[in-house]
Amino acid sequence: MQVVIMAGGLAIRVRPLTNNIPKSLISIEGKPFLQYQIELLINNGVKEIVLCAGHMGEKIENYFGNGDKFGAKILYSYERGKLLGTGGALKLAEPYLDEKYFLIWGDSYVRLNYKEMYGLHIKNSDNFDVTLAIFYNYRNYDKSNVIYHRGKIRKYEKNSKDKMKYIDAGIMVINKRILKRVPLGKVYQIEDLFSKLAAEKKIQPFLIKKRYYEIGSLRGLDQFTKFIKRKNI
Repeated sequence: MQVVIMAGGLAIRVRPLTNNIPKSLISIEGKPFLQYQIELLINNGVKEIVLCAGHMGEKIENYFGNGDKFGAKILYSYERGKLLGTGGALKLAEPYLDEKYFLIWGDSYVRLNYKEMYGLHIKNSDNFDVTLAIFYNYRNYDKSNVIYHRGKIRKYEKNSKDKMKYIDAGIMVINKRILKRVPLGKVYQIEDLFSKLAAEKKIQPFLIKKRYYEIGSLRGLDQFTKFIKRKNI
């Protein structure tokens, strides 16, 4: 199983912590957040990670290198110059990607059965281009952005709407073929494509019961830190 981690953003919401380092390197109980992600992935059978790096990405590579000392192979795909958004960054990484791969937001920590989720996607990949992990959120942890009803994803929006009670937990399995719909070298958000795919009934759900964690906000960072202290990971 191959995983792509989006780790190239500016992390404005958690400044000043990210004035001099990328969000992935924020230290939590003595380890950078990305190390917690990588350890979780390795424990779930992942062997290869592609990091979509941008803002201060060299600092990430200086710390993690090729991944040998962490037990995984790490490849880097860099945005040079202006940042291209989640879709633009993913398009740049296309040469590194398997035909089917996990995509994880760089600030998400999601506990689930990775092999089960991947297997579900493989089983149904002719009919669905994305398998999306969703969590019943209803504004508890962040703004909900998914309408899920009677076993199907009915709508996906980048911005929350009142009727939305489920949230994109920050991890999905994707068919590489969807990148044909993403322009090369232009700013593009992959969430915009997900909205279209949901309307086309091309996204299948993978419900998770354990709450996800994120460090994209100071509140989320505080909650994840408390989780790490409790679990002593």
